Amino acid sequence: VRFDAASGDDAHAVEIFDGEPVTDRRSTFQAFLAVGVDSLDKAQWAFRAILARNKCGRATHNMRAYRFTDAAGVRRADNDSDGEDGAGEKMAYLLDVLDADGVAVVVSRWYGGVHLGPDRFRHIAHCTQKILEAHGHARRDNARKKRS
Repeated sequence: VRFDAASGDDAHAVEIFDGEPVTDRRSTFQAFLAVGVDSLDKAQWAFRAILARNKCGRATHNMRAYRFTDAAGVRRADNDSDGEDGAGEKMAYLLDVLDADGVAVVVSRWYGGVHLGPDRFRHIAHCTQKILEAHGHARRDNARKKRS
């Protein structure tokens, strides 16, 4: 992962929360949520801070997604699957459907030696949704309107 110089500048610091780990067939998934993200610099600071944690640095995959509205009122969003094909896109879709704004999410996976097939995407989505809900960033009423 490449970060620019601003990602190491504590002027862009945001609050980070750890989600509850989920284990299935010796693979463990855990989400991390950064709140107060309103710029790419803050999203990158959050990703760098999360990935710098010793346990995340040892993860097999660190899927990432962010969504925020910048100072000009423009919605910004992006994602990275980190080798877990399509996982970042699924996380980004959840951020959109749940109308989460001002957030960056990382879901780390520590591979346990057993292939999970499509179940891994269920765990990634579950971890993403649970941490957003736990910290008040999943607007369910808006999510229902978008599906209608």
